[in-house]
Amino acid sequence: MKNLNKIINYGIIGISLLLAIFTFALNLIPNISLDSKLEILLYVLPILLLLLNMLYQLKKAKNIEIKEEIKKQSLILMFSIYILGLISILFLSNTYRLNYLWDNHKVALFSSENITMNMNLIPFKTISTLISRLLNSSLNLSIVLENILGNLILFAPFGFFIPMLFSNKINKLKSFTLLMLISIVLVEVLQYLLRVGQADIDDVILNLSGAVLVYYLMQTKIVKKIINKIFQ
Repeated sequence: MKNLNKIINYGIIGISLLLAIFTFALNLIPNISLDSKLEILLYVLPILLLLLNMLYQLKKAKNIEIKEEIKKQSLILMFSIYILGLISILFLSNTYRLNYLWDNHKVALFSSENITMNMNLIPFKTISTLISRLLNSSLNLSIVLENILGNLILFAPFGFFIPMLFSNKINKLKSFTLLMLISIVLVEVLQYLLRVGQADIDDVILNLSGAVLVYYLMQTKIVKKIINKIFQ
């Protein structure tokens, strides 16, 4: 039975990592174009497999030390796959291939024209525009939800993984918020410099809000109780 558990454990870990790496590799091939929903599914699936495997292995584990090792290993693997997916979405999107952008956009990087096209520094401008266009029926609800809810969800997993993996270093809302703010702003700057998206203050607001909300929920008594019950 012990050997069977090991086979199941290593098998699921191997399949999950191969699927995530394969998906990431596909994004590096210029002539391959993945549907965004399919791409997200291909990253979510291995994370779910690892989560289910972790719960199964925790149930079979006999002592606290083994449980802690299983938890740590599984969370690190899930977090790693999430980071791969995040890099794919933010920097390897099929809509913004680096070669395509550099070959077809002839506007100078720091010209006023380029800044106007690729940067928004007015808070809530993009969000209000999306909502107003939705209300006057010039934009589909799915596009609005993808932009607003998508940006809320994009960095939200950090609110789960950071307290689970780095609670000894980042254990206060203020330090977590500062970490995420710096990280998200850096991502926006890199997207602008690499021309793989628009640098938008609204993205920062939504990304940060999603991450902070999840982190705050993780600190509530009821969520802590649920997590402790799962892992104990």
